[in-house]
Amino acid sequence: MLKKLKFIGGVALSALCLLPNVLNAQEIQAPTPSQQAQVNLFTIPNQSAAYVRMPARQASQEIDAVFFNPAGTVNLDEGFHFTFNNQMLNQWVEIDNDYVFFDRPKSYSGKASGYIFPSTFLAYKKGNWNFHGGIMMVAGAGGAKFSDLPASDRGVADIIPALQASFLNTIDADEAALGNYANYSGLTEYRNNFESQGVGFSPGGLLGVAYKISDWVSVGAQVRYAQQITQAEGYVTDIEVYHPELGGWQSPETYLYRVEDSTGSTVAGLAALAYAELGADRYIDVKQQDGAFTPILSIQITPHEDIVIAAKYEHKTDFDLVTEVIDGKDGGGVYTDKEVISSDLPAYLGLGLSYTPNDRLTLAYSFKQRFFKQADLNGREEEIESNQNENEFAIEYAITPRLAVSGGYSYYNSAGFKPTYHRDGDFLLSAHSIAGGAAFNVSDKTRLNIGALFTHSIPQTHTLPHLYADGEAIAVAPAGYVPEYQATFRKQSLIFSVGVDMHFGKKSSTNNSL
Repeated sequence: MLKKLKFIGGVALSALCLLPNVLNAQEIQAPTPSQQAQVNLFTIPNQSAAYVRMPARQASQEIDAVFFNPAGTVNLDEGFHFTFNNQMLNQWVEIDNDYVFFDRPKSYSGKASGYIFPSTFLAYKKGNWNFHGGIMMVAGAGGAKFSDLPASDRGVADIIPALQASFLNTIDADEAALGNYANYSGLTEYRNNFESQGVGFSPGGLLGVAYKISDWVSVGAQVRYAQQITQAEGYVTDIEVYHPELGGWQSPETYLYRVEDSTGSTVAGLAALAYAELGADRYIDVKQQDGAFTPILSIQITPHEDIVIAAKYEHKTDFDLVTEVIDGKDGGGVYTDKEVISSDLPAYLGLGLSYTPNDRLTLAYSFKQRFFKQADLNGREEEIESNQNENEFAIEYAITPRLAVSGGYSYYNSAGFKPTYHRDGDFLLSAHSIAGGAAFNVSDKTRLNIGALFTHSIPQTHTLPHLYADGEAIAVAPAGYVPEYQATFRKQSLIFSVGVDMHFGKKSSTNNSL
């Protein structure tokens, strides 16, 4: 089944992983278009076209060092530096799910596109000092509209075994002998109307200063402010089950009253009162937001004029999202107005090495570590065994004094996330990325960067327990029943980026970036 994701705004490289979890209705008693929001965010790395064409930027000596290597900004030429970048993003997602209570295996394919994802940085170099700032989308940014996902059917699919289980301990031998038991076990299908859309983004800006202590050592410090905003709307309506002998399609409540009429069982009538809520229409209209400051520290060591070693540490950002329920649309109690949900932006450590053996060739390596396990993710950090890391390699070669070509490779490792961490609207996969592009010096003071980056995520299949894992709550187990199901996740993305770097001031004879 092919469904299209319709994007509201710009989307980060891992956009679908970064959206609010607007689809995971796991409670049998409350099939809803949304679950308590848990946004999975981390600092977006692709903040410049130079990164897209040459991903190892943690030891950058160009204007994007404002983001990647603040201490390195002291090596810019005297005067003002400015850069503006935009990215065009595309992502493809596939999810397969064989949850045992689905009336059919569920498959989902989606494409997401965003054409506006800007970032801009400004720096002023004077002597041993550099003062700088930037405006960017700090973390995941984008929105999507869903009309079908495996997770959207979970709460509805569980109605059938839940109805069966309601009578497991009440059906006696006499009723079974009369054939009444068939009325409780003859459900074959379910259906509902579902739609959900959400948007999540973290706009922000930073201010910082860097100082050159000696020819060998420079340091930098920044403070960043970011907003985290998530919004979710959706509904689940017209929930019905099918019994071939008791009226066909009908609400769970109606079905139970018909069981009562056909069998004389008072248990069915009492259950109908409880299950009236189960089949009720549910609506979501919720906004959650918070703002927070983050300190950032940086150091750069230059043991040789050809070698740069850099490190940047970003403290975790403590977001406590305040929930606003609009017009009472809380999904049947899924959300609570004024409730606070923790959703930290994890701490981040970036290490970089750059080697320039001659005027034409630059080799670079970066290592990144994001400390998800140490963040407060509203309890979701318990589903993480070890922190995520990434290794990046890049090369740049100047064909002429004006034109340089570049390429790179990176490996993103998400092996530390438990299977239960991954959800249809929010999952992280290990991935290989390749990048390439060029830089063209339009003049001594203007550089054009063009790049493309393709990411292939390694498909993951996770075996997960379902809500009736012990089998004890199932009156009649489906054929081939096992107390678990499998979900397979796949993802690919492609980024195109264009950026312009500009310098207003006197060019140094020792800086070849512009």
